[in-house]
Amino acid sequence: MKLVFRGVKLAGYMAYGLLVCVFFLWFLFPSTYVQEWPERYINARFPNIRLILGEVRYRFPFRLSCTRALILNRSAQTPIVELQEVKGILHVQDIFHPGNISMDYSAELYGGTVQGQVVPVGDALHVTALIERIEVERMNWLSKEVQRKVSGRVQGNMEIHLGLQTGRVRSLTGKLHAVDGSIELKTPVFGLTTITYDTLDCSVQGDGERLAVYPCRLNSELFDVEFKGEVLPAGFFSRSSMDVKGTVTPKEQFFSTLERPLAKQLLRRKLQQKPLQIHVSGSLSEPHLSMGEYSLLNDALTSN
Repeated sequence: MKLVFRGVKLAGYMAYGLLVCVFFLWFLFPSTYVQEWPERYINARFPNIRLILGEVRYRFPFRLSCTRALILNRSAQTPIVELQEVKGILHVQDIFHPGNISMDYSAELYGGTVQGQVVPVGDALHVTALIERIEVERMNWLSKEVQRKVSGRVQGNMEIHLGLQTGRVRSLTGKLHAVDGSIELKTPVFGLTTITYDTLDCSVQGDGERLAVYPCRLNSELFDVEFKGEVLPAGFFSRSSMDVKGTVTPKEQFFSTLERPLAKQLLRRKLQQKPLQIHVSGSLSEPHLSMGEYSLLNDALTSN
């Protein structure tokens, strides 16, 4: 019986201590420090961007909220990512392990949401992200960076391993799914000035220096495209380079868009002999498209 009473007494002390901790966190919460520390950390390690946080508040019992988080292009001072209503939940069991407090988070952005978990692992952070219903056309910075109109709704999941000291992305894996989208073309391809797609699926794997994209598949009313390759990230999104190869499978609807009968006939005949293979290289803002033997047919269809 005494052992039971001692156990109850110990549990009572632990509960009391936990309540005291919560009390002091609530009433003495250092909101200024919690707001300024992430800003200083990010801004010191990523010279091309600037992080600005809105008001940070502690909410009973183990919740954090931030009204706004804005990431700017540091040189142009233009918005890149704007998060609204950022919320975090600290894991109670980690409170007693200083330096290893993991957190669940959620935020609103571009008409959709992102949620996941941040977990310290040694000298790194393991970040997971579940993305839902992001509206690409709201990402004005993206259109400016790639210098063309883009649209669609994106969902997917990501896992990122981030070094604490350097801020370097040590590993990144994820899968993305986009629907009802379009990509504007600066130079017409087979008479098309915009690629409109129903679905776009892609897997991503790599680190801060190289990203492999595979396998990827684009489906539209006009054609299907299967492709894979790699992207080499640069300080600015527009300066990142890519090397992507794929195969295009035109559908009957595609041929109905071609205005020149002779070129249409030649294209059909050519496709029976050899698939339409493409190679996209160069920067994301100024890509170069190569179609091998099909380039002459493309020139014939797009020339006046």
